[in-house]
Amino acid sequence: MTPRVKAWSWIVLAAYIVVLLWLVLFKFTPDVASVLTAHERSVNVIPFAGSTWRSVEQMTLNLIAFIPFGLLMSVTVKRLGFWSRFLVIVAFSGLVELTQYVFAIGASDITDVITNAAGGLAGLALYALLARRFRSASLDRAFLITVGALLVLCVAIIGYFLLHGVRYQVHPPAR
Repeated sequence: MTPRVKAWSWIVLAAYIVVLLWLVLFKFTPDVASVLTAHERSVNVIPFAGSTWRSVEQMTLNLIAFIPFGLLMSVTVKRLGFWSRFLVIVAFSGLVELTQYVFAIGASDITDVITNAAGGLAGLALYALLARRFRSASLDRAFLITVGALLVLCVAIIGYFLLHGVRYQVHPPAR
C-alpha cells in the first residue's frame, strides 16, 4: 500500500468511527448536551431477550452499520490477522456499550455487541473473500473510495436533515 493510500485509509477509518459514535451514542442529534443530561441507563445481559419487530430492525441496522468497520479494518490494519481485527471490533463495540452505561446515555445491550460484531465479521469476511480474487491494492482503493463516498453521502444527508429539522422515527406497523 502506498503511503498516500495508507494515509487515506486512516482518515476514512477515523471519519467512519466518528460518524458511528455519533450514531450509536448520540443518535445523530445536534444537541449532544441533551443526550448527556438525559440520564437513561439500563443493561441487558441476556442476548436477544424481548426481541420484537422493532428490535429486529435495530439488530439489522447494527449489523449493516458495522460492515464497513470490518472492511476498513481489513484495508487499514494489515499487520493484524483476521481474528485480531475481529477482536478489535468486538472490543470497540463493548466499549461503546460500556460508555453508554457509564455516562447514562442509553441502553447497554449484549445483543448490540453481538450484532455489531456480526456486522464487523461480515465486513472482514467480505474483504477476505474478495482478496482471493482481486489484487490487494485494487481492492483497498475500491473499498476506500466506496466507503468514503458513502460516508460523505451519509453525512451530507444527515446534515441536510439536521439543518431542516427532519427527524427519523420508527412507527410500528398497523394491525
